[in-house]
Amino acid sequence: MESHLIDSILVYPESINTLNDKLIIMEPQRKDSLVSIFSCDNFEYVCSSISKGHAKYEMVSLRNDYFSNTDSSFFVLSRNIIKEFLLKKDTIQFVNEHIIKIPDALNHVLRVGRDVYITSGFTDGKGNEHLLYKDGHYSGFGDYAAPALKGNDNFFFNSSISAGTEGKNVIWDFHRCRDLIRCYDLQGKLLEEIRIKNTNKKRIKDEHEYCYYKIKWNSSYIAVMYNNSEIGIDGFYELDNEQRPREMQIWTWDGILKQRLTFDIPIDNYCISEEGILYAIISNKPNVIYTYKLDY
Repeated sequence: MESHLIDSILVYPESINTLNDKLIIMEPQRKDSLVSIFSCDNFEYVCSSISKGHAKYEMVSLRNDYFSNTDSSFFVLSRNIIKEFLLKKDTIQFVNEHIIKIPDALNHVLRVGRDVYITSGFTDGKGNEHLLYKDGHYSGFGDYAAPALKGNDNFFFNSSISAGTEGKNVIWDFHRCRDLIRCYDLQGKLLEEIRIKNTNKKRIKDEHEYCYYKIKWNSSYIAVMYNNSEIGIDGFYELDNEQRPREMQIWTWDGILKQRLTFDIPIDNYCISEEGILYAIISNKPNVIYTYKLDY
């Protein structure tokens, strides 16, 4: 990967995203502005904005695991409120907000249409793996992978991370603790299941496997990190960031695996642009942005 020094110091960067020719980096732990903007072309600093607070143009908290965008605006999540901001003339302007009301915490939210969302199921592990939220109402779809676990374990170890966006008629689930990928349409019908065969994994006694984590996508491809090793979920997070085994898989929205990659640096946050460039950051190197041109 190529490294690019920036003339600013990022404060605990926890997410990187692209919108046209700009990089949007989330820094939820900052005390002032929570989002910083950089140029994709020369990595020059553009601006910082969005303060903590309860005003419509502020955020009570900024979730680092949610980002969606249109051609000119982007959406971020504060608790159960989706807020839309416009990036215009190197400034960030508030546009609108939408409240998602379900009787539980929001997890793995996907914006799949105008005010239409898909989220993970309830944290008690009961019911369906997903919720479809539309017109202020929610309904469940998708069964947890068998065998079912008890209580919260069903939610934490038997669920998935997902890719979905407005303009696509499907979502893709990549399961956390098993080599399983599923595709659903937006009505909740299961369309396809895929399992990875050529892995280095063996059955881990008395420990949950750890498979997929950290997912990003553009309009053509889905990128997802994969633990292709015998190390289970507990052992994975006991390792330092530099020691964790990593593989990135590149999938099409039609379910075709295009690439399996490993990198020469321990990236922990990344995104892929519409032009097929991977941008990445390492949390303990707050003045460097890394790039890699994906070869589809």
